[in-house]
Amino acid sequence: MFLYIVRHGQSTSNDGGSEPDSRLTDIGHEQARRTGMALAHPAARGSVTPPRPTVVVSSPMRRALQTAHHIASALGIDAVHVRGDVHECCGPTPESLTRATIRDEFPNVALDDSMPEGAWWPAHEETPNERVSRAHRVAGWIRNTFGGSDEVVAVVTHGVFGSYLIAEIFGTDAMRWSIGHNNCGVSLFDLDDRRHGNHATRVWFTNDTTHLWPNLLT
Repeated sequence: MFLYIVRHGQSTSNDGGSEPDSRLTDIGHEQARRTGMALAHPAARGSVTPPRPTVVVSSPMRRALQTAHHIASALGIDAVHVRGDVHECCGPTPESLTRATIRDEFPNVALDDSMPEGAWWPAHEETPNERVSRAHRVAGWIRNTFGGSDEVVAVVTHGVFGSYLIAEIFGTDAMRWSIGHNNCGVSLFDLDDRRHGNHATRVWFTNDTTHLWPNLLT
């Protein structure tokens, strides 16, 4: 299976705002639209062309959901799969979206069982070890749900947690190793590389922003 990890577009908090569950700026919406078009019509890289996503998974935070819906729309995917534990490592608050408010604001969603009816955010700020544990849980869910299949999964998440998730995929120390992402930076991994006669995890690219104009890089 192939796995895309996508950071959400520029949000109001990235632009200096303090909204509890920040939303995309105008630039963020344009970044997300262009990311969706790039994933729907992938450009060849040498002799190979990246696969087109078949599943979109999103953090339950507004900026990620908005980004995920732009991507799903470009791909013609009917529903965004919302998973509670893909949220950012900081920021979830009582003002964050719940199952009910997500349904109201984003009707085309499939809410995972990991999303309770009430509060889903941690009662306290996560420690680094708790972040690693959550990344381990998410990576395990991805492998158990889609591993060995032909699905191409795009996970729309956040800058910090995306780094922890990538580290977990490669079995490295997330507290010492990270890959940063620009807003709407895209990374692609083959979690079951069979093209070369093995089943290793292969990196195709990380933090790709070639689909964004220079004035959209944030």
